[in-house]
Amino acid sequence: MKELSRYPLIVPERIHAMRRLLETQAGLAGIKLNIAWEVSSVSSIIDLVCAGYGHAVLTPSGVAASARSKELMMRKLSAPRLTSVLCLAIAAHKRPTPLTQHAMQLLTALIRDVSR
Repeated sequence: MKELSRYPLIVPERIHAMRRLLETQAGLAGIKLNIAWEVSSVSSIIDLVCAGYGHAVLTPSGVAASARSKELMMRKLSAPRLTSVLCLAIAAHKRPTPLTQHAMQLLTALIRDVSR
């Protein structure tokens, strides 16, 4: 990921989850991102990448959904691995309902399965 600082990046707006994740992980790794373009849609990001204006960090599903996916080359970011934190918040002064308890169990099982 340290190599990201030398590539001009085309990124989504700050409200986009991928942008927040990328900036957080870069900050934790001590990397300053080289943001060349801030764009509001994934399709516009892909158009700019295809036109040679920079690089992007996107999900595989975001690239696959594009009609221009065959024009792109994807490489996996491997070091450091991008991770996201999922929190389940419940009221401290109330006992969780059976539905909430069941939802917590399902989410915990799902996360364990995805993490393997």
